[in-house]
Amino acid sequence: MQNTRKKINEVLHEIDRSKELEAKLAITTSDANVLQNELKLVKAMGESFKRNESPAEAGQAITDELEAANKELANIKEEGFQFMASMDIVRNELKHVSEENARLKNLEIRADLTVKELNFKLLTAKSKLEYITSAEEKAKAIVANLTVLGIILLVSFCMFSPFSVKCEIFLL
Repeated sequence: MQNTRKKINEVLHEIDRSKELEAKLAITTSDANVLQNELKLVKAMGESFKRNESPAEAGQAITDELEAANKELANIKEEGFQFMASMDIVRNELKHVSEENARLKNLEIRADLTVKELNFKLLTAKSKLEYITSAEEKAKAIVANLTVLGIILLVSFCMFSPFSVKCEIFLL
């Protein structure tokens, strides 16, 4: 178990290091691209001087390259704004999802409480029904015992009574 945890920690550490290296690589690549563009600009300036271009022509070439770079920067800036707008949309959607999740959890809690309340009422009603059924059975047993006792008393009365003729009518 400890070996597995150790391996997992090592893998997680490797992942973190690789992410850091990826970030450094992205920054380095960006820096390299900037340096490459600057190098191209310097080479272009050097070539224009080698060709004995006039300073006006060299200035024009530099101006043209600056305008191209400005256009590229404007495009990057526009993409950045679009990205930020997309992030705002995602944040709003995440906020709505979180609110909906909270609402659903609240509904679930309410439903659980309702189920518990109904279960309590059901158990209470079941207990009352069992009590009433038991009481009814006891009452029927008492009635049956009283009926048997009444018959025994009537028979005893008739057997020992001087009115045995009248008792025969009851016994029939």
